[in-house]
Amino acid sequence: MKLEDDSWSQAGQESFVLEVVDRKRMGFYLEIGGYHSRELSNTFLLESRYGWKGVSLEINCDRVKEYRNNRMNPIVWGADE
Repeated sequence: MKLEDDSWSQAGQESFVLEVVDRKRMGFYLEIGGYHSRELSNTFLLESRYGWKGVSLEINCDRVKEYRNNRMNPIVWGADE
C-alpha cells in the first residue's frame, strides 16, 4: 500500500481507505474517536484533499473544541453528563 502524501494518521488508515475505494472523491465517513483535528487523524486527508463529508465522535470535551476550530465537518461530543 502506498501512503498518501501528507498522511496524518498513525498507521496509514486514510491511505488504506483511499486505496480500497480507488481514490474516490466526495465520499462519506463516520469516525469514532476524532481525537485531534490533524494529529493522528484518520479523516483529515479525506476531508481536506478528497472532499469527503462526515461526522466524528469524541468523548473529550477539550478535543471537541479544538476540532471544531480547525475542521469543516462536524464532531459530536459523546460524554455522559
